[in-house]
Amino acid sequence: MAAKKNNNIDRRWSEEKISSAILIILIMLSAIMFVVFFSSGYNEPWEENTEFINPAHTDNLINFMFFIGGTACVAVFASMLWFARCRGHVLNVTGGIPAGKISAAVVSLLIISLIVTYVTSSNTAIIINGRSYNETSWLCLTDMFIHTTEILLGVAVLAVVYGMSGINRRIQKH
Repeated sequence: MAAKKNNNIDRRWSEEKISSAILIILIMLSAIMFVVFFSSGYNEPWEENTEFINPAHTDNLINFMFFIGGTACVAVFASMLWFARCRGHVLNVTGGIPAGKISAAVVSLLIISLIVTYVTSSNTAIIINGRSYNETSWLCLTDMFIHTTEILLGVAVLAVVYGMSGINRRIQKH
């Protein structure tokens, strides 16, 4: 006798299907923004100084990036809440992987790198469209995010190289 399929499970979307659908939607929206931005009014000269261009859909692109960034923040926060509520009991070791230690290390690294890069950031004025821009708080925040991204990308590359090297497996054998 064949086992009866549970239709409730088939109707629910798995995390993989949800993630794939969101990725496809974001790629489509990004492609639409790309086409709109570069196909209409891209070479409009800036009224105050005609040496610079002022694309017609710059505001739409900036608002789209705020939407993407805000949505990502909401998704991260919702994911953290879901994980803490549903799977909080598996924070110690999962399948031989110290998930709790890794999570704590990632959060600590992020917070420490944000603090260090903000303290060491530059607030030197820059020239934008021929004008001096000296809003120190935005200059520091921009510098902080750029350098934090560089640090975290470097750590991610090192983690991948370490994982591929097999050093951890050789250490555990001895």
